[in-house]
Amino acid sequence: MNNKQTNKVGSYIFRNKHSVYVDTLSLISYTNYLVLSWSIVPSTKVLLENILKEDFNDLLVKVAVYCKNDRQNSSIDFGVNKDADAIRLFNLPEGLYYCELIAINSQNVSITVKCSNEVKRSLIQLNEDAPNYQWVEVKERDRSWQSYISGYTIYE
Repeated sequence: MNNKQTNKVGSYIFRNKHSVYVDTLSLISYTNYLVLSWSIVPSTKVLLENILKEDFNDLLVKVAVYCKNDRQNSSIDFGVNKDADAIRLFNLPEGLYYCELIAINSQNVSITVKCSNEVKRSLIQLNEDAPNYQWVEVKERDRSWQSYISGYTIYE
């Protein structure tokens, strides 16, 4: 479609605005590394500002990468300061990887913006020049029901 009413990817433009906005967060597996890429669209920024009650530029935005394997579940966080970018991750242990894009305000209230696809990695040769990441063990919460008492008072 090559006319003035559409852009190159085929989404329609009405009143000088795109009709579809999509945040992206994806993991792409290559032989020796993983590529983590993300993009936050302007409409999501406005929603985050309204929900977290702070300007988007004042929010802490991070990507949490999780690794599940036989031995443990672990995670590592990367603070990001751009709306869209990519990170290459080297020397990763064997396991199943996924990540979350998280926004946090000054009161430490957080919201997960987007979750990625899952990628299975097997251990490939290590690159000695690549950084060694400090993985943190993720503790599973006890998912049992707790009994609580709630009381209501009616005043006339």
